[in-house]
Amino acid sequence: AIILASIAVPLVNTGTFILGVLAFFMPTIQELAGEGNNAIQFLFVGIIGYNFLIEFAAVSIFSPSILQLVRIFMKSHNFGSNLENN
Repeated sequence: AIILASIAVPLVNTGTFILGVLAFFMPTIQELAGEGNNAIQFLFVGIIGYNFLIEFAAVSIFSPSILQLVRIFMKSHNFGSNLENN
């Protein structure tokens, strides 16, 4: 379950970011892309592509570690959670 969540989070976040940029910041993206350049291509390759890759790598690396820390904390404080089975 943790692997699926760590894959889904960057996808959902990137999709939300794309919708927000297209809805509210397209004129700014066109200015940043420069005259004669494709703003959509600049948006996906120049901004969103790098953001997705960095976010995906960070979430994939840190999610299992954070889950393990939560398990240790829950066990040491006797919260009785069912995190051991996931």
